[in-house]
Amino acid sequence: MKSTIIISTPNRPSQHPDAGNFDKEFRQEIAVIIHDVLLKAYGSQSGHVQKEASRRRTSVERLLAAYLTRIIMDKVDREYI
Repeated sequence: MKSTIIISTPNRPSQHPDAGNFDKEFRQEIAVIIHDVLLKAYGSQSGHVQKEASRRRTSVERLLAAYLTRIIMDKVDREYI
């Protein structure tokens, strides 16, 4: 089963004053990472993700949030700090 995920950014101004410091390329890379993770979780590997969440005694959403946070922060550490 193939699904399509559309990623859009809100048209409202950012709540955080430093949010504009990240360049467009970085945001695009993060969007691709998020798209890939969600596609894996809710696409072809959903059973694997559900089993892993169950094994860790957490929800799929929390598992994905933790995974995405780790990926993003690793990227920030490597490229921006």
